[in-house]
Amino acid sequence: MKPAGLILAAILSLPAIAHAGYDDATPPNQVELLHLLSGTTMYGTWAGQTYRQYFAPSGATHYREENGPETEGFWRINEHGQYCSVWPPASRWVCYSVRVDGNQIYWQSGDGHYPSEVKPGKLF
Repeated sequence: MKPAGLILAAILSLPAIAHAGYDDATPPNQVELLHLLSGTTMYGTWAGQTYRQYFAPSGATHYREENGPETEGFWRINEHGQYCSVWPPASRWVCYSVRVDGNQIYWQSGDGHYPSEVKPGKLF
């Protein structure tokens, strides 16, 4: 194949590659998700806001939107492998299904999914 043909083939495959992460992602079990999040910082965008969130092994979690204040809540993984959190003063735990592909995690909310990247340590 000529170089121009290779470039065209690569360009035509980009949408499939960009969408492959979510399609290839799998729901983790309780232990896998606990291991993935514990002691890590996640970077992502939700509802148009860029954020980072740290998951302490103790169950505390720290969240900050870009240029915003840091808030603290609590996290856990339920028996269905869902991520759950509570943010005081609220007392209601909210749970989300997730899919994982390497260090990418896709949060599911309604019909939408929101990609995030997980990195080791507290990176604030």
